[in-house]
This record gives sequence, C-alpha cells and structure tokens, in this order.
Amino acid sequence: MSGLGVAYDHLGEVRKAIGYYRAGVVIVREIGDRYGEGNALCNLGLAYDRLGEVRKAIGYYEQALVISVRSRTGTGRATPCATWAWPTQTWARWRRRSGTTSRRW
Repeated sequence: MSGLGVAYDHLGEVRKAIGYYRAGVVIVREIGDRYGEGNALCNLGLAYDRLGEVRKAIGYYEQALVISVRSRTGTGRATPCATWAWPTQTWARWRRRSGTTSRRW
C-alpha cells in the first residue's frame, strides 16, 4: 500500500497518497511489522507536511520516532526517516511560523 501512496505522492495527488499510507498502517499493524509501520507513519508525516498541515505531520513523525527507538533491539534495523531531517525541518518551520521557542505544541 505504501508503494501506491508513494506513486500518487509523486504525481502530486497527496490526499490520495494519504489514503494509501493510512491503509498501509492498518495492514502493517495487523501483521506486526514495526519497520513497515514506522515507514508508513513517516510517509504520512511527509505528506501532511507537503499539504502544510505541520502539526499533523509532527504527530506522525513522533509516532515513527517512538517505533524507531524501540525497534533498534534485535535486528538493529530502525525505521526510516533515516536522519530525521524532514521531521526536524518540519518542526523548525512550524516554530518559525508560530513564533514560539517551546517544543510543546
């Protein structure tokens, strides 16, 4: 499902992509694929960021980060958002727009 989401995202059909990302989250949660869940959550964050819905994006990034931290045991395979550059940039953009220095939103 995430693959379809990525394809629609690249076509600029971000809302349609979000539908596929959400469906993907449901599927990977059902099968217990934490890596896939983190990936889908990160994709949701990126999509909402592109739509300018920064608070929503941050929420998905935070969920993906929790999974990444918890998934590092065993296989050593962490979830995507590789360097977490996108989430960091999103948070910085939101902070500039809101005029706050607080990390609480």
